[in-house]
Amino acid sequence: MKNSSSLKIAKKYAEALAQIKLDASLVTELEAVSQCFAAGSELNKILANPRLQAKDKQDLIDKCFSGKIEAETMQLLKLLIKRRRLEIASYLGRAYRDAYNAANGLVEANISTASEINKTELDTIKAQLERIFNSKIQITTETDSSLIAGQRISVAGKIIDNSIKTKLKELKHLVK
Repeated sequence: MKNSSSLKIAKKYAEALAQIKLDASLVTELEAVSQCFAAGSELNKILANPRLQAKDKQDLIDKCFSGKIEAETMQLLKLLIKRRRLEIASYLGRAYRDAYNAANGLVEANISTASEINKTELDTIKAQLERIFNSKIQITTETDSSLIAGQRISVAGKIIDNSIKTKLKELKHLVK
């Protein structure tokens, strides 16, 4: 199944789960569970075996996750097995996080900088983004030395690139 269609299907299940239980701890839990089902993982390899019956898959899920995850997450995994949709489990964390953020009016922003950004600068950028997007912004940061200087901000499907790396590429393109 293609990644985009798997993500779309996972979003439907995640939105349904969010209607039942909307909880920040469930975001973290589903992201961890999604990693367990990532392509190439041992669990994914075992569960992808077509000879393994649904009941055996459910028993394996019970053994792996019983007492470690919320009842709603366990029920969702068993439902995916029953409906032969377990291949979307690796997308559930992202899909539920999106549903959680939408329900809480949060917009995620990723800020990449060439060097560490201090709290004052981060707060200033966050305030500006909240004003521009008229939403609460949840920021993640990463350092990317290839940017040389400046920052690249990704928010709500838009990219604001103020990096020297991009400026040099644009200049190089103009010179040609």
